Amino acid sequence: MPGKHFKHQYLMPGVALRVVIVLLVLVALACARYEDDPALVTDARHNTPFIDLTFDLPKIAVESEDTRPFFVARRTPDMVQYPCATCHTQGLKIPGTPADYQAHAEIRLAHAQEKTMDCATCHGNSDTNKLNSLTGSAIDMDRADELCGQCHTEKKRDWLHGAHGKRYYTWQGTRVIQSCTSCHNPHKPALEKRMPVAFPELNPRRNR
Repeated sequence: MPGKHFKHQYLMPGVALRVVIVLLVLVALACARYEDDPALVTDARHNTPFIDLTFDLPKIAVESEDTRPFFVARRTPDMVQYPCATCHTQGLKIPGTPADYQAHAEIRLAHAQEKTMDCATCHGNSDTNKLNSLTGSAIDMDRADELCGQCHTEKKRDWLHGAHGKRYYTWQGTRVIQSCTSCHNPHKPALEKRMPVAFPELNPRRNR
């Protein structure tokens, strides 16, 4: 019917115009809501001031050709039996494993294959406050990554780039990360099996 078709030609633009007006009103109300609440504006623009919480954390600077400079958190301030030279005044000249001696009887060496390593492998330097590299060079006790990375090269690379290990506080501000021995027992580095963390309860209706 020509008359009916002609009527719809005029009705459709009118409906579209009403929809556009409603959308403009909703946008205006949303903008007014953010303008009235400065906190929402700050959150929306991600301009919340960041406080760098790592400034007072004991740390040591690390420079690498593969990454930007960063820091490793020091462990020595919290180590009960450090400095080692308090007892080992003339270097480490005692063969065997830690469990063979009363002062370190709680340590059980389970690292690499049997009879591959002993105390002197990592602590054989004349300065017992330092670690000992495979070539006999001294390594800072807080730089366990330099010692472990000699064998665990792929993990060392991942650690440098942030794919392995843990970082303090947030991804903003100064990058301060934990060394290998912050998570792994240096004498028994394999992590023990444990039950996984339970997944959060989900409400299907709320997540639609």
